[in-house]
Amino acid sequence: MPKDFSGQDLRGKSFAGKNLTGANFRNADVRGVTFKSATLEKADFRGAKFGIIEKSYLSFVWPVLWPVMLLFMVIVGYGFVTINLRVSHGHILLLTVVICFALFGLAYLRDNELKSRFVGGIGTFPFVVNSPLVAFTLNKTIFWKANLKGTNFSGTTLSDTFFTEACIENTNFQNTKDLGISSEYPENLPIRFKLLQGTILEQEKVKQLLVDGKGEEQDFSGLNLTGAYLVNLDLSGVNFLGAILTKRVVSRNLRWYFAKRRI
Repeated sequence: MPKDFSGQDLRGKSFAGKNLTGANFRNADVRGVTFKSATLEKADFRGAKFGIIEKSYLSFVWPVLWPVMLLFMVIVGYGFVTINLRVSHGHILLLTVVICFALFGLAYLRDNELKSRFVGGIGTFPFVVNSPLVAFTLNKTIFWKANLKGTNFSGTTLSDTFFTEACIENTNFQNTKDLGISSEYPENLPIRFKLLQGTILEQEKVKQLLVDGKGEEQDFSGLNLTGAYLVNLDLSGVNFLGAILTKRVVSRNLRWYFAKRRI
């Protein structure tokens, strides 16, 4: 039986790798939730809140803390810091490592946001290697590599929500707002920060079609619309010459259009 999370406060939780086929998330608060590699086929997110959760102190401190910790260990290890104790530099280094991990462990236990990300498959992206990226993704809704076949997001606001490399076959994005928009960073982000990377939504024309449904007199020739949810759209005068339209879903009133053109 599909799980019912409707109306629940799920902020900061992790559903990474979970099978949530057909789950009901209507009107739930999923800000800061990670659905990394989760199966969400035919899930319902209508009315849900997406995007940024209130940042914890660690979201600000961690990008600065870990380089300082490493630098301090190097300094101690090479003997640039001296103390009046009869211990070797190796012992000092070991003690420093233990203290650093103890501090991180304390933060881990006290910070639910960090806990959900760390347990959810080493965060949402490589966790320690690229600290600015960790700071950018730590507090947002993540559908990285999730299976979203037939999932319904219609009418929701999707700012600061990652769909990176997600399977969005037959996914309903109609009448959504701020899809692929970050409230914290400008449009010219490095490629690794792209919210829609690895999906057909990277194509601005395709994204607009799936959001507002207005395809009248538009030219989509040569574009990739694999798995596009083309239900109740205005496609009068549209040009799909050379476009990839496999696995598409269309409403009955549009089937004649594709049949006539043998698309």
